[in-house]
Amino acid sequence: DRIVAMASRTASAIGNGASRAPALDGDGHAVAFVTAADNLVPLAPPASVGDGGDLLIANLVDGSIERVTVRPDGNAAEPGASSPRLSTSGRSVLFASTVARQLVGGDVPTGSQIVRVERFPHLEVTPVDVGTVAIGLPSQEWRTTVVNRGPGAFIPEQIISTDPAFAITGGTCFAGAPIPAADSCEIRVVFTPVADGPASSAISLQETGYGALNVTALFSGVGGVPTLVADPSGQNLGSAVVGTRSETVGSVSVINVGPFDEHIVAVGISGANSSDFPIKANGCGGTVIPPGQVCQVAVAFRPSADGPRDAIITVTSEGGATTSAVVYGTGTYEPGIAIGQSTVKPGESVIVGGLGFPAAATLSVGWSGSEQPLSVATDRNGAFSVRLPVVQGSANGPRRVVVIDPANRHDAIESDIILVQGNQRTPRRRP
Repeated sequence: DRIVAMASRTASAIGNGASRAPALDGDGHAVAFVTAADNLVPLAPPASVGDGGDLLIANLVDGSIERVTVRPDGNAAEPGASSPRLSTSGRSVLFASTVARQLVGGDVPTGSQIVRVERFPHLEVTPVDVGTVAIGLPSQEWRTTVVNRGPGAFIPEQIISTDPAFAITGGTCFAGAPIPAADSCEIRVVFTPVADGPASSAISLQETGYGALNVTALFSGVGGVPTLVADPSGQNLGSAVVGTRSETVGSVSVINVGPFDEHIVAVGISGANSSDFPIKANGCGGTVIPPGQVCQVAVAFRPSADGPRDAIITVTSEGGATTSAVVYGTGTYEPGIAIGQSTVKPGESVIVGGLGFPAAATLSVGWSGSEQPLSVATDRNGAFSVRLPVVQGSANGPRRVVVIDPANRHDAIESDIILVQGNQRTPRRRP
């Protein structure tokens, strides 16, 4: 009974053209629509040649909007789309197009054609080593996070453990519950070893039906007499901005709970995001911990991408005893661009600089208009600098520079720049 979102708008602008033909996915997290607006996504499409429009999908979870009607080279196709339909998961997009040849290439007949675009999600999950646990006694609860980088949703129909010694005890991942693009869920597991020695289980989230995907988290541990304990076993390092030099530091204490000295021979970081948690101080490696004594390991959180990030700290003794701790946090982007001048003439160029983008990413940098964008690579700190030309013969008027990361759908828009026509002559007055 109330309006909760407006799909045809961004955080900074409402669409400057009419939008129509909305199509909602099965869980209400994404809506496809046809629009004549050219300010909802970076790099406006070429001028429309018919009754169709630009086909966009709005993610109602994070507010992002992406273009569906994209040529194979990554540039926008002419606005010829109509009548979109979304599958239940939002992964398949079906629509009519009068410019299908631009979208799929090859020998495509002229006239309106039916086009299907598949938007398979990219999923990430970190394996967990719970260390040594006493036989017959349950461990503390361990966690891992399933992250959906998009663009489509992931809908697991079942969540299973291949070894009952690793019991799924909770979390926010549920069978039948969609994980939308740019979202995540958590799995919690308790390990109760039934025998001496190593054990492992594949915790699997499985889809069913057409195009089904599976994602698996490997949980491992050892049944035996624990001599090392990590405290805390899980630590949230909060949020940090991608591409900045600031960092959050977390510390884990390793306690010798056994009756003998423990010689620590290895301290490691593992997991899909392990490089985001470099060891800041290692007070355990190569040391001997007497019974009841403690050593500490400190890690920094320097996210290389946005969203949930996690890793496992594992400490191993000479006798083979291990203990682990999960560290996790959230990366956020705060991208921005700067331009060192307010006017430019056709045929000249401006220098565009950017900060806060993904490291080693390929960005599109261009004018909001018909010119082709440049492909620019960021450095290891997520920064870039590029000279952006203005096409000779461009008309006077305000223009915007638009920068977008196609892989992550993050963009930054600089204020208008006035283009000044070069070599203009002042007309002579007749006597």
